[in-house]
Amino acid sequence: MEQSTPKYVGTATGIITSVTELNKPTNVSLIQQIANVVDWVHLGMLAIGISFNVLICLSYFWWKRPIRPALYFPFSFVVAEGIMLVFCLLDMNWNLHRCAGLIISCSSPGLTWVGPISAMFLYFGFGTIAGGEILHWECTNYYFRNDINWKIITVAVFSISFVVLALMNWQTCHLLRKLQQSFNGQKNASQFQWNLKYLKRTSHGIIAWYLIGWGPFCLAYVISGVDGFNVTSEATLVILLVARSLLILRALTSPFLYALKFRVIRRALLDMSFGC
Repeated sequence: MEQSTPKYVGTATGIITSVTELNKPTNVSLIQQIANVVDWVHLGMLAIGISFNVLICLSYFWWKRPIRPALYFPFSFVVAEGIMLVFCLLDMNWNLHRCAGLIISCSSPGLTWVGPISAMFLYFGFGTIAGGEILHWECTNYYFRNDINWKIITVAVFSISFVVLALMNWQTCHLLRKLQQSFNGQKNASQFQWNLKYLKRTSHGIIAWYLIGWGPFCLAYVISGVDGFNVTSEATLVILLVARSLLILRALTSPFLYALKFRVIRRALLDMSFGC
């Protein structure tokens, strides 16, 4: 088997760059020092983000039944983001076996929504050389991540999640418009209008924050994976840090957005705090 240059795979972004390039004695030393400081900041954010997502997950046991199906989608996001934060924490703190690091790196994009992860495991198990390498615990080839089928699956993961979020946002706005028309001229109209604006803001905030959090990930993945882009190791490292920062920040704040939008989650969190 042809020997290839060892590759560094960023768990949070999937950016691939040569280890030898990152160790060149150029301006990377200064960037690397900044990266080390950012890593410590990320560790703190990861710990806080995991605790927030765990609280939302625990609140599930205090939800009032019956539960609306619309709640399961954001709840699946919370679970997926919590797992992703744990993966990122493991990758930053422990020297994992290269196969373990590769599995984590490949699983993290799929965990943005729990559903498509099954398709990824099927693909890795039966569709690429990587599946065999993982089974034999070697993991010497990272180039499969630039395979067109992998790119299609990755895009599909984000597309499915974004389309579902967009449809939920559209349905919410459509229902709010109907309620607004039927409530005009009645008592407490100003309070009702404020509530409608509140729901619209939280709905728009969830979908906008999804794009802000995962948009740089997609951009960084495309830039690092296409041969036509001549990206230096310094630029790659900066892109990785920015994408990972936004990714962690999104996972850190998303539970608040879900709690703001869904009264069931807010009530469950209050009941849980009083119950403890």
